Amino acid sequence: MFSSTLLLMDEPFGALDALTRLRMQELLRDIWEQFRKTILFVTHDIEALLLADRSIVMQAPPGRIRGEITVPFERPRMTEIIASSEFMRLKQHCLQLVHSERRGDTLPRLSPLGL
Repeated sequence: MFSSTLLLMDEPFGALDALTRLRMQELLRDIWEQFRKTILFVTHDIEALLLADRSIVMQAPPGRIRGEITVPFERPRMTEIIASSEFMRLKQHCLQLVHSERRGDTLPRLSPLGL
């Protein structure tokens, strides 16, 4: 049983393939359902919106907050929700926040076409 009130997770599923990552997210969701502890989940995986009630999108260093997303889906959430149009809209909004900081910041040597 968990004794703390906060579970900190930093890229816990980053090295996993997509299917294993989804299964681990399901297991984490089940753990949360049972123990109802706050989880601070740091990740680059946008699909993790499935787990979140609230997501904070951050800029690259110095690490300012780019935006906040409140996830509107009721719990318990089933994995199938990631194929819904509502989830796709939420994911698109998150992607826009992530990529909006990159406009105009691309270094020529890092651009795929060198432009």
